[in-house]
Amino acid sequence: MPEKNIDGVISEVLNRDRIIVLKKTKSGEKEFDIRPLIYELTGGRNGGDSYFFNVLLAAGQENNVRPELFITGVETCTNSDIEIMRMHRIMLYGRAGDRWLPLDDGKFL
Repeated sequence: MPEKNIDGVISEVLNRDRIIVLKKTKSGEKEFDIRPLIYELTGGRNGGDSYFFNVLLAAGQENNVRPELFITGVETCTNSDIEIMRMHRIMLYGRAGDRWLPLDDGKFL
């Protein structure tokens, strides 16, 4: 992410009304707006020229945003080239009222 700091990239993403990417489907590709499916986004610097995102994305049969699709959307709306060095899913969450809870919480079991 040369020329842009991580806070600027995050701000640019969160301030967008729409982030259109091409999503592969069984019948080909279609335009897909991932912005409403980015629930939370933070990030920081690991050191040197290495940065990280902490992202809460929609996952499911209907509205699924793979991390690679998220990165494509960030690249598109910020005109940045991002190289994924590693990716780690920390937890799956579900919405209970106005809160996000881990899926292994008793409210979901």
